[in-house]
Amino acid sequence: MNRFSGKVVVVTGAASGFGEAIARRFAAEGTSVCLSDIDVERLAAELGSGERPVDCAPADLSQEDDVPKLIETDRTTFGALDVLVNNAGYSHGAVLTSSRRLALELARHNIRVNAVNPVAAATGFMKGSMGVDELSADQRAALVSTIPRGRLAEPRDVAAAVAFLASDEADMITGTSIDVDGGRSI
Repeated sequence: MNRFSGKVVVVTGAASGFGEAIARRFAAEGTSVCLSDIDVERLAAELGSGERPVDCAPADLSQEDDVPKLIETDRTTFGALDVLVNNAGYSHGAVLTSSRRLALELARHNIRVNAVNPVAAATGFMKGSMGVDELSADQRAALVSTIPRGRLAEPRDVAAAVAFLASDEADMITGTSIDVDGGRSI
């Protein structure tokens, strides 16, 4: 499927976990991808071996000076920006509030702003937040027991939701958050 052929996507936090899955999903759908994270050269080399252009902008977006570098890398390499996936770690409430505010402000410019709210997943971020390198069987079982679908989210689940929101199929969706949570928020 090439829903995004000819489009340019910037993915922040692209080195691993959800960000890597999102970048892989867009690349598989024909997108030119600009990857951003502290260490994205490995993924850029791997994804860049296909027919679509891939570039990387090593950046720590917690550092204000790195943001213009990311935009300049995208502008220099691709000359456009169709989709920005802000996957770098931020607090949940702030993302939802700012996404809604930006959606309201930018809708008149034909710019959509949405958020994806994933349930627990066995990514580096989740493991780090629990203070362990790998979830124990008890920790995993405790998390899974709170999710009606009976499993943790996989990075591919989040990537699918992001790709949908960025697609033309979601043209009238803005200012919302999709819970990729296996029914946990019900």
